[in-house]
Amino acid sequence: MEVSFESNFTVMKAKNLMLICMLVLATIQTNAQIKIGSNPNTINSNSILELESTSKGLLLPRVAINSLSSVSPLTGTVPAGMLVYSSGGSMSDGIYYWDASAWQSMLTSANAFINNGNTFGTSARIGTNDNQSFFIETNNTERMKIDSLGKVGIGISNPTTLLHLHNAATAVGSYPLLQLSTGFTGSTAADGFLIGLENVGGAYNVQFKTLETGNIEFYGGNNEALYIKSTGYVGIGNSASSPTSTLQVGGSIAMPVVTKTGNYNASSTDHTILCNAAALIINLPQASNITGRIYVIKKISASAGTITITPNSGSETIDGATTNTFITNQWQTIMLQSTGSTWVILSKF
Repeated sequence: MEVSFESNFTVMKAKNLMLICMLVLATIQTNAQIKIGSNPNTINSNSILELESTSKGLLLPRVAINSLSSVSPLTGTVPAGMLVYSSGGSMSDGIYYWDASAWQSMLTSANAFINNGNTFGTSARIGTNDNQSFFIETNNTERMKIDSLGKVGIGISNPTTLLHLHNAATAVGSYPLLQLSTGFTGSTAADGFLIGLENVGGAYNVQFKTLETGNIEFYGGNNEALYIKSTGYVGIGNSASSPTSTLQVGGSIAMPVVTKTGNYNASSTDHTILCNAAALIINLPQASNITGRIYVIKKISASAGTITITPNSGSETIDGATTNTFITNQWQTIMLQSTGSTWVILSKF
């Protein structure tokens, strides 16, 4: 029987290859570790797979991810930890891993904001690309929210306006929500201008408060309309910037006027009451609740008769008398003012 050298060599090569494969498989099965690349005989004891090279890299599967909440383009049940490189999809290109419910981006300093700042070389953007809100936290507590409609909430998780500032305190006291300051005023808690709310025990006030010696100015149409001096003087109109009295108006003043033909109870919305009837009764409100209020009452009817002005029942009076005050002639006028406990006639003509 003749056997060629070439055939023997081929059989030998096949046997050697099988032996090598068996040794490799035995080694893999025994150690449960694989080393690919340089120094194949040296492997980190903690690794199941180690790659080593000074000139080559790991090329991940390239897919197109269009939704972070969908495993697509993968199919079936995807285990947590699946790693891919997304390119050409709706999401930003980069490495993503599946966390059992969504794709998570593995960001780097080239496309993420990092501590102490970035150098992007172009305009930077931070936020969400879907219909979700954006939150900012400190000390593991939500401090600021920008919802999907662009409403900004500070101290509140459900802002109802474009900017919603909220202080959760409920005790009686003042709660500044916004402080304005400049290099001129200083920047401590005692500097600048405050806007806030005040709880005075069931009643709630809006506060505009200056912490400086300057004044508060309000403009309308680039014209100074209201001026509050640090002394408390208020100026309105043309003389707004230089009031010399508690209230100074640089222009006309309008007061409400009503005409009555029957009995009438003067109210908080009245000032001038014209009586167009021969006779009727004007009942004044309780003076003790409206210190300083002024009424002007005038008869405009030419018919003979009497206009009767009566104080509130009880101990209240008009010029010290509990009896009624009368207007009998056409065009006759009486001006009265509350002292806080009674009524006085300022003028009668």
